[in-house]
This record gives sequence, structure tokens and C-alpha cells, in this order.
Amino acid sequence: LCPSRSEGWGHNLVEGMSCGALVITTDALPMSEHVRADYGMLVSAVHTKPRHLGTCHFVDVGALETTIAAAIAMPVSRKAEMGRLAREGFLEIDSAFRERVGRLLAR
Repeated sequence: LCPSRSEGWGHNLVEGMSCGALVITTDALPMSEHVRADYGMLVSAVHTKPRHLGTCHFVDVGALETTIAAAIAMPVSRKAEMGRLAREGFLEIDSAFRERVGRLLAR
């Protein structure tokens, strides 16, 4: 559960995905770049405000509570499937990162 106002990259989200967790986070960049609706649960931001070079995204507490309740009520089999897809999403992110770093270091 990470109703984050802002993230530099989203390490904690990706760590959750790496172990097959069902991640709940804010439906805003960069959080929604990592967590997709097919393997996570996104809570819409109700308003934003500037923060340094980025933006803070604020979720509605009621919407967050509703999303958490939906996750709790979700059948275990569906949570397991979303966790499996989250793990696959992590592996894609990890593989792409390693490839890019390898290309940079090879220069």
C-alpha cells in the first residue's frame, strides 16, 4: 500500500511487485508507470500541487478506503493472479534496466 504523493522512481512499488504483492498506489506518474491496472490497484488523485521540479498527487481518503476494501474482498485466486502478473511486470522492468545499464557500461 503506497498512496504516494510523489516518487522519484518507485523502488518500493517495484519491490512489492518483485515478490508478487498486490500493490495499491496513486494513479499518477511515476507510480502508474510501474503499476498497471491488470496487476495492481490504482487510486485516482483528486488534486495536485507543485513540488520542487515535480508534482504532488493527493488521493481521496474515501477512494483509498474503498480500494483497500475491494482488495480485501477480492477472491484469493484473483489476488494470486494479479501477484503473478506483478512479478512478471517486475521481471520486465528489471530486464530492461539491466540491458540499458549494460549498454551504457559497454561504452
